[in-house]
Amino acid sequence: ERHQEVAQKLRDFRENDIRRQNEVKQMHQIALEDKKQRQNEIAERHQEVAQKLRDFRENDIQRQNEVKQIHQIALKDKKQRQNEIAQRKEYVWGI
Repeated sequence: ERHQEVAQKLRDFRENDIRRQNEVKQMHQIALEDKKQRQNEIAERHQEVAQKLRDFRENDIQRQNEVKQIHQIALKDKKQRQNEIAQRKEYVWGI
């Protein structure tokens, strides 16, 4: 009877151990799936941020080019006005 009792306790222990191992495997699998999902979400966010940064840089370069063009036009206009003023002075004052 004592032998059967010890044998039963050993079987119970083994069954509980197997159950615990399966529970740990299941929790580990769930944790891995969660980790993979988080990594995918992070990768998506990184791609979104990288795209926004590329868009910002492209827009910034475009704005800089537009400002340069406006500045060049303004310089030409200023030079033309200065020439006109110089011509008027020469005409009026003979300078």
